[in-house]
Amino acid sequence: MMAVITLVAVLGGFAFSKLSKQAKEDSAKRNAQIIAATSAAAYEVGAYHVIPETVPNGGVLNSIKLLRIVGVTSDEGMKSFDLPISKKQVLAAAKYLEIIEIRNPDSCGYILDYRDPSAPQLSPTALAARQQALSAASL
Repeated sequence: MMAVITLVAVLGGFAFSKLSKQAKEDSAKRNAQIIAATSAAAYEVGAYHVIPETVPNGGVLNSIKLLRIVGVTSDEGMKSFDLPISKKQVLAAAKYLEIIEIRNPDSCGYILDYRDPSAPQLSPTALAARQQALSAASL
């Protein structure tokens, strides 16, 4: 009887561990989506906050840090982009973000975009179409 209880406890522990890991991954993906949406909103109002990886101290993590403190003055006053996400959550979410260049006739810039690494990689043609769609959406 004791062996059965021990076996059930061990199997339950493995199941809980797997569910806990999946919940953390789902939370990281949701946080990455929030960061990407905030990045797009900041870009729309002219808050250039993304530091390309080719620049010293650039990349996704430093761009998120900048996004957390950036503010824009508009007709409505100062607009800030507060991210209610802890540093630990930012680190977990960063693997789901990439820097995308936006080019349109009026301006160009960069945003942080959500990308699920478990999804199939985009071909160069599909990636170009995606970037073109992002550029058109920002017009």
